Amino acid sequence: MKKNVYILYSFNILLLISSFIIISCKKNNRNSASDNIEKLEALRKLSSSDFFSPAGLKQMQLLRDLAKEQNNDLYTGYAYHYLSTYYLNDNDQDSALYNGLEAIKYFSKAKEPDLLLEAKIEVIRWEANFGNTQIAVEEVNNLFKEFHNSNLSDFQIHRLQAYIYIILDNPYKAMENFNKMLELKAKHNMDLGVSSKFIFHKVAETAMNAGEYNLSLRYCDSAKYYLKKYPDNNNATLTTLVDIIRLSDYVNLDQMDKADEIIEKYSTPAFISHDKFARYIRFVFTDYYLKRKEYDEALNAINVSIEEFKETKYRFYYKQALMKKIAILEAMKENKSAYELRNAIDSYKDSLYRENSIQELNNLYNNYEVEKNHQLKKESNHQLKNNLFIIVLMLTVVVLLINVGIIFTINYIKIRRKNSQILSQYNEIDEYRKKVLEQTPSKNILEEDPTTSLFEKIESYLYSTQKFLDPTLSREILSSELETNREYLTKAIKNNVQKSFMEYIYDLRLEHARHLLSYNTNIPVQKIYELSGFTNKSTFYRLFKQKYTLTPQDFRNHILQKMTDK
Repeated sequence: MKKNVYILYSFNILLLISSFIIISCKKNNRNSASDNIEKLEALRKLSSSDFFSPAGLKQMQLLRDLAKEQNNDLYTGYAYHYLSTYYLNDNDQDSALYNGLEAIKYFSKAKEPDLLLEAKIEVIRWEANFGNTQIAVEEVNNLFKEFHNSNLSDFQIHRLQAYIYIILDNPYKAMENFNKMLELKAKHNMDLGVSSKFIFHKVAETAMNAGEYNLSLRYCDSAKYYLKKYPDNNNATLTTLVDIIRLSDYVNLDQMDKADEIIEKYSTPAFISHDKFARYIRFVFTDYYLKRKEYDEALNAINVSIEEFKETKYRFYYKQALMKKIAILEAMKENKSAYELRNAIDSYKDSLYRENSIQELNNLYNNYEVEKNHQLKKESNHQLKNNLFIIVLMLTVVVLLINVGIIFTINYIKIRRKNSQILSQYNEIDEYRKKVLEQTPSKNILEEDPTTSLFEKIESYLYSTQKFLDPTLSREILSSELETNREYLTKAIKNNVQKSFMEYIYDLRLEHARHLLSYNTNIPVQKIYELSGFTNKSTFYRLFKQKYTLTPQDFRNHILQKMTDK
């Protein structure tokens, strides 16, 4: 009996010890998880407080690595989102896009709709600045439909819509959206925290571009208020950007004494030589010189700005710099040069904002024509000569139009014949490739083979896996799968086919599309672009016609006609 009691006591003691150990382990795990979240949150705050410096970049990369190590999708998304913003500010286009897409992926996995929206906004900003403006606008409309029930999302979408209108050279529409955004902020008493200083900086800049200089100065004051309220490592850069806006406002309001103070602050050789935002200060210097009628200084400054913005591929400021140069040329009475530059800008701009440009072009052209006619009248003693000149000019235009029509018709016939020959050549090439593939022994292209070049590995891998049909394929992904780096991969493609990475991938996709159009005639033409790895129909149609001189539908029609003739 006593033996059984001892056994029961021993069992209870063991049970209590085990329970204590289990509870302690769970508590330690909870404490460890809590400590990890605290570390991630501290890193997140550090990263978000410095979007412009290499030190901030290191914090973002550390946040990304630590969050990935802990399988935390939310903070991994934060890291990629901040990295995308950093690279976008630094004009590193490829890195900005890659990190933006990664942020979308991780915020989606974390089921964070508002953060997902922010990430999508960053990618659309990339598209608006460096890609296709029409695609960017379409994506904005999609976001309106996707997030229309959230007040915060509406706020952010209006901000993005304003940004797109800035890219379209329409600050008035941009201000309409900013006003709606601020109305939502007041209506719902939104506390935007540290974002306030970024938002009011952008609103002040837009008001300045819309010609509302006093309003712009008030928004600059709001931005400065939030800069003091939320101090961090971003403030030095933001202060410089706000001062750039104030300088432009003072110049346009003829408050040159206040403009002189800012000019003196930022015209030091050390700042102009080393600060990454010196190009924007120099850009505004142009207005200052123009207002003082120092046209040579203004022209020199704007020519430097044009080259800088062209080199960074920052489309909005590049176009703005060209427009400022036109204003300088007009002030110097060089209307012909101004007209020619304006005409060049019109051919550079996207079709979405071509209408406004045409109106401005017409006004400038009229000024130029008035000046030219005045000069002709001055030089000519007889009105008859002027009329004769106009008649001859009109006849010349008519003859040129007739010749252009004839040349176009002849070329069209030649192109039709040439296309038929090209189709036959492509069929022969397809047959040859088919025979080669049948005779080539299969092997694992990722295995080390000293006789195989990197480009051969790239080509074999893409053809064997059809990886080029993946719309999300990037240099980073492909170089990782081939166990090489992005630079070697890019150089191998460039040396062998004289194309960039995306040009090479587009070429493979177009070749695949051509094959589907030729041999899979049951597939509708409207579906071909999706099956070929393209995400945008208009891009596919444009590139296809550029490569094959035919639209996909015309190409299919040629194939069907050839089959009928047989």
